[in-house]
Formats: sequence, C-alpha cells, structure tokens
Amino acid sequence: MNFNGLDDRVRDTTGLATFIIDGLPDVETKFLEALVHAVGERADIDVTDRKRLELVVRKLRDVGIDLRSGGVEEGVLDVMTSTSRESGWAPFLDRFLDEKHLSLSFSRRALVLSALDRLSVTPGLRRNLIAQVLDDVTRGSGTDPVQLTRPTGRTMPWDFQVDMFDSSAAQIVLEDNVRAAGALMWCYDIGERLGVYKLTDALVYRWWVGLLDFGDADLTAELYRYYKLRDERPAEEERFLLYRRILDVGQAPVDDRVIVNDEFPSLWRTLMEEVATYIDRTEASFRDRVNIQGVVQAIREVQYNLTERMAGMALTQVTEMYNQLRQTESGSGVLGGLDILGHPEVVGQLSSGRRRDQWSVIERLAKEEFGVSPNVSALRTSAVEAFKVVDYIAQFREGVVDEDAFDAFIAAAKAWILAQQLAGDGLLVDARDAGGGDGTGDYREYGGNGDGYTDDRFGDENDGGDDTWAE
Repeated sequence: MNFNGLDDRVRDTTGLATFIIDGLPDVETKFLEALVHAVGERADIDVTDRKRLELVVRKLRDVGIDLRSGGVEEGVLDVMTSTSRESGWAPFLDRFLDEKHLSLSFSRRALVLSALDRLSVTPGLRRNLIAQVLDDVTRGSGTDPVQLTRPTGRTMPWDFQVDMFDSSAAQIVLEDNVRAAGALMWCYDIGERLGVYKLTDALVYRWWVGLLDFGDADLTAELYRYYKLRDERPAEEERFLLYRRILDVGQAPVDDRVIVNDEFPSLWRTLMEEVATYIDRTEASFRDRVNIQGVVQAIREVQYNLTERMAGMALTQVTEMYNQLRQTESGSGVLGGLDILGHPEVVGQLSSGRRRDQWSVIERLAKEEFGVSPNVSALRTSAVEAFKVVDYIAQFREGVVDEDAFDAFIAAAKAWILAQQLAGDGLLVDARDAGGGDGTGDYREYGGNGDGYTDDRFGDENDGGDDTWAE
C-alpha cells in the first residue's frame, strides 16, 4: 500500500509534522467548499459556478469563521451575498489577476475595485486601465494621509465608514466560566443566606459534644470525615472574598492587587430591568412580536463580564464550595452539608410535624442555633432560578435563539425577581465576622446597589412590603 512516503515519515516526527501541516490548506479548502454547498442548498442559492465558489471560499478563509460561537450559517450567507453584490469590475479584475498570476488580499482587492468604480468607464477587460489602477493602489495610494509622505503617494477620498467588527470572529465566551458564576450564586444563596455551611457545622458540633447520637455507622463515619476535612475547605473569610471579587457582594476587605468585579451588580440589574420591560411589552402587545434586542444586549454584556472575571483559581474554589454543600459524586464516602442535613436519621431526629425533610431540619437548627427563621422557599427559588438564568446566558448565542429556551429564561428571571422580595438576609444577619456587615443591608446584593431596587410590576400591592428585589 502506497502512502506517498508517509510510512517513512512516521519515523521522522519533524517530517510527519511538516507533511500534516502542508496538507492542512487542502483540508480547509475542502471543508469550506462543503460548508458553502450545504448553506447554498439550504438557502436555494446556486453555487455551481467554480469561480464564484473559489471567491467565497477565499473570503471565508480571509475573514475567518468561528464555529464555536454560533451563527455559522448566517456568516457564510453574508459572505455569499456580499460576493454576489460585488462591483461589475470584479470578474474582469479577477481574470486579469489570473492571467498575470497575481494575488491580492481582499482589503487591497476592495481598494482596487473601489478605484475602478470611481472611473466613468463601463466595466470590461480593459487590461491597461486595470493595470494602471492596480499599480496606483499597490504603490501606496489609498485613503490613509500618511501615504502622502511617500514620493509617489497620493490619497483618495475616504467615505468615513468605520469597522463594524461584524466580519471578524465574535468576542470569545467561555461557557464554563459563566456557568461557574451561576454555581457561585447558588452557593451564596444556599450556603450563606440559607446558612447551610454554618448549620452543618452546628450539627457536627452537636454530635461532637454528644448532644446528638446516631446509630448508622456509615453516617457517623461520614460525619467524622466531614469534621476532619472542615479545615481543608475554604474558610468563611475566603468564601466571602470570592463573592466580593466575582459578584461584588459584601464588604470583605481585599488586597490592593485584587480586582473587584464592580461592574457585575449594574450589569445584572440592567438585565433584570430589560427582562421586566420585555414582560411588560409582551403582556401589552398580545399577538405582536416584541423586540428582544434589549434583553440580548444585556445578556451579551453579562456573558463577556463573567467570561473575563470568573477565571483562574475561582473555578476550583467554587467547585470545592459546591461540593461542601452537595457532593457531585455519590458514593465517594464524603457528604456535603445538604446531604448530611437530609440524611434519614438526621431528619428523623431533628424534624417534626408532617414536613420531615432537610428543609425542616434547616429551619429548626437556624432558630435554635442562631435565632433566625430564614425564608427557605424564597431562598431556594433565588438559588435555583439565578442558576437557570446564568446557565441560559452561558449557552446563549446571538442569532440562534430557541424560543422555548428564551421563554424559560424569562420565566426564571421573573421568578428570581419575585423571590428577592421575600428572601431577606437569612443567616447573613450573623455574617459580621465574614465582613458581611451587621445584616441590616451593609452587604450589597448582586441584584442591587445598596439602596434597593423597587419594581412594583411583579409585586402584590397588598403584601405589606416595599417590593424590593434586592435588600
């Protein structure tokens, strides 16, 4: 079997690498041709003309196309459409370049076509004229005045069109970074406001001093393991430092080199305001389609912000913080706080009445240990719906909007807003040592700016509250 010398190059890693790299342009060309054919077939556009196909492929290679960011089909269609609308000089210029075995970048080619269009001459294969214009442009004429410093330089009028950045790759969005921020919000609501971190420590302490006794050997082993691993978990001060750095929540002191994400509260607030406006317009318009551009822009800004700021060690920290609350690997022999509080024997001893679950255990321990009665339902809703919102943001790609997923996102955002009116501080009233203030509004919720955000559109006028969604 003949592999064109590949069998010999396998022994030579440098040669093999060169062989592969040399073949990449052909692979890229075939892939782009197949992509153009597929898009053209779906859009009922004829791409059988070989010259036009080659031109579209060259443009795609020059412009670049991001296969990860969505909108691939739209991007290819834009290039195909722009190619079909080119100057009447385009085929004659391309033929001249082929005859002379010349090549131009697309930016330079566009300059030549623009210069030819300004001439009061009917397009055609006017070789001398094309050669003269090509020579003028290549020698340095153009719109940039700095070219006047060259001996043969001169300028052509500029139409003052600026780069719209729509032909370059979209700004990178890292889904894991964005989704990790949603997990951090979940940890903040469940771990701090609902108090699962402290309540689990209180339960373990009761067991340690003998106020509680369990017969399940596996449970006692897991409680002991939780107790021994406690010092290896992020301390309360470390957790609040992360909340401050990523979400700008709380007043935890930070080092001079730590950059606090102070843009996030306003971005989140803007997103929720755009959602509220969208809901208002949807309810008022009945059957008319409502423009979602305001919501989309707010989503993109949150995407870019969290992609940049939720980075580095923060991803590992939030993974560890979540596992301290809920173990991601069942059967690992290590329990998270919610796993312990929801263990059947713990529920059997510490819950009462008909509501015998981990949530009733949380309510009882919060009252007995800290004298606080957190709104469990509202805080659960806040945690879950905030994560749903951020999870949608992480996956969002402009131009590829699934209506069902978008409606679910709007519903989650609305539920989060409503939950803030009832959730309150929870166990954060006892967060003095963590830099969380005195529990009366010293800390800043990532949905507000300290003075509260009042929105009566979703509130009940008779509920006796002020309808704030961020205390």
